[in-house]
Amino acid sequence: MERNLPHITSSNCTKKMTFCVMADSRNESVALPMQHLRLALRMFGGADEAVRKLLDGTGLCQRDIEDPHLELPASALLTICDNVADMLGQDWFLNLPILWSTDAHSELGLAMRASPDFRVAIDVMSEFAHCRWPIIHLERRDDPRNIIISIGLLIAASQQNRQFAMCVAFLSFQSIAKSILAHGVDAIRYEFEGAPPPYVARLSELFSGKIFWGHDRAAIVIPRDLALQASPMASPTLFTALVKELRKISAAKGQPQPLISRKVSVTLDNVTSGRLDATDVAQTIGISRRTLERRLRAEGTSFRQLSNESLKQRIESALLDPSLTAENMAENLGFHDASSLLRASRRLLGASLSQLRRKARAGQSAA
Repeated sequence: MERNLPHITSSNCTKKMTFCVMADSRNESVALPMQHLRLALRMFGGADEAVRKLLDGTGLCQRDIEDPHLELPASALLTICDNVADMLGQDWFLNLPILWSTDAHSELGLAMRASPDFRVAIDVMSEFAHCRWPIIHLERRDDPRNIIISIGLLIAASQQNRQFAMCVAFLSFQSIAKSILAHGVDAIRYEFEGAPPPYVARLSELFSGKIFWGHDRAAIVIPRDLALQASPMASPTLFTALVKELRKISAAKGQPQPLISRKVSVTLDNVTSGRLDATDVAQTIGISRRTLERRLRAEGTSFRQLSNESLKQRIESALLDPSLTAENMAENLGFHDASSLLRASRRLLGASLSQLRRKARAGQSAA
């Protein structure tokens, strides 16, 4: 079955999803993984005096950093960022590409690269970014042309540290995008808040895509026509295992489990050719079909109900295109022939295609 996911045909199908909302959105005691700090310390060559200056004011010492179970309070991270900026300048992190490399993002980065395609990788990031960076808040919006990921911080930070965090977040996304996409990385837009920093020229050299400053909110704008590119590291078995692990991590951090019905609806609405069955959708989401059906029942719905709602929207949207014949529509919507589509339209919408087309055109004229 053909599975084309990069374009929402209906103008009223824009989806907005918010993830990573924490109970206390300004809790600076939230803990972060220590791997990034350990990687960053390599630039100091392990010199005791340099490490001491770096950790000044955090309450941490060299022995703490060597503890594999230690997590870093967000407040300590900001202090470390200020210390290293005082020592090396605001652009210190530009000398540390390890901070945004694919290796630095453990389960999250590997799950994105093991995804079947780029759109699913974006889905994984949208849902699980907080597992890697619990201080990050993501808000995703899909429109007919782009997938837009707005990014904000859940902790209070200086403008210098906000810019550092957004730069690393954007560069991290770009590194994973480059590992998946065979072409089109340069079509991705990166929109930063506020005025450009003193190191903007050097930063620009690191981006394949276009960067812009002066926006009210930081965002990554991804053309939807990139979404179907398959990942060279796609692995269904590894992907399923990693998504399960990310869900465990998310639950351990007290994050609410997102509604599976919402994820199913978004997946179905994003199809532009053919149709997906429950097995296809379950695989895309990263769970088994049995789990999908069980969780939908728990939410008071079913795959058939959600599939029918999505199909109704797609039929109504297709009717707005006067160039599409019934045969064209049937093919695009995954029916064997126009007769099958006609029966479906009567069942779902209570009218024939010609009646529905006249109604749709009348609505356009009135608008």
